[in-house]
Amino acid sequence: MTGLNHLITMHKAAMSVYNGVPDKDWPDIADQISATIETSRAEIVKYRPNSLDEMNRKAEFMLSCRSFTEWGDLDIKDVISGFIRGMAR
Repeated sequence: MTGLNHLITMHKAAMSVYNGVPDKDWPDIADQISATIETSRAEIVKYRPNSLDEMNRKAEFMLSCRSFTEWGDLDIKDVISGFIRGMAR
C-alpha cells in the first residue's frame, strides 16, 4: 500500500488543481481531476496508520481538507475502520 505522506501529497495536489480551475475551464478537466480526488480520498480513508503519529497525521489532514469535512458522501463506518489496525472489513 502507498504511504500516508504520498497519499496526502497526491490529494493536496489534486485539490489545489480543483480549487484553481476557473469555471470556464472546468468542463475540460472535471473528469480527470474528480477521479484523482476521489481515488486519493478513498485511499486515505482506507489507509490504516502504523503508528500513533500516523494516526494523528491522518486525522489532522482529514479535518483540514474540505473533501473530507464538507462533502457528505463518506461512509462513517469506512472512515472509522480506516483508523483501526488489523480489523477485517
